[in-house]
Amino acid sequence: MSDRKKTADGAGTNVIQNYAQGLLAENDRLRGLLSDVESERSRLEERVRAVEDVLRELDLLRGVVCSLERQNARLQDELLTARDASRRSSRS
Repeated sequence: MSDRKKTADGAGTNVIQNYAQGLLAENDRLRGLLSDVESERSRLEERVRAVEDVLRELDLLRGVVCSLERQNARLQDELLTARDASRRSSRS
């Protein structure tokens, strides 16, 4: 084999090795990015669960507020009725 052929084969091997090393490096970089994305996804899923819990609690509290407002209106009506009855009985 001629020196020229050996040099060409060596250069071709170097190109292939450099290309393979570049691919491996890119693969490692992408694995790191994937790990970051998966970590962020897990963190966001936890936040979604926390927000869902807060929304459920908010719905419950809205129900309690609505119930208390109805009770307050009923008690005000009873108070007005009792006040009117008291005024009528005091006039008689």
